[in-house]
Amino acid sequence: MKKQTVSIKEYLDLQAHSSDTVKELNLAKNEIARLEAEVASLREAQRWIPVSDRLPERKSGKNTNFVLVRARATDENGDPCGPWCVSNAIYSRGKWFHTFYSASAEITHWTQARELPEDE
Repeated sequence: MKKQTVSIKEYLDLQAHSSDTVKELNLAKNEIARLEAEVASLREAQRWIPVSDRLPERKSGKNTNFVLVRARATDENGDPCGPWCVSNAIYSRGKWFHTFYSASAEITHWTQARELPEDE
């Protein structure tokens, strides 16, 4: 069997190419990790949070926190008596204040309301 010989220049070119490939793969892996973290962050920002897990936290410098809630009306006994709806609400000082059509409502989930666009 004939042994293949490679010049030093060819060997160095192969090493450089191999090194560039490794660098490119590492850059691609880093970009994938960054994008996966961004996707996770965006998913978390849009997640509906059960009130049994946690309640909205007070935003810095504000007494209120505007959120969207999943709610349905309750009767005088506190039993659910209507369809599920999404409603605006404020969670302030440990109480829910909502724009739901019923005076009392069962609120099970909430999500942070999105920031309004700036006026142009």
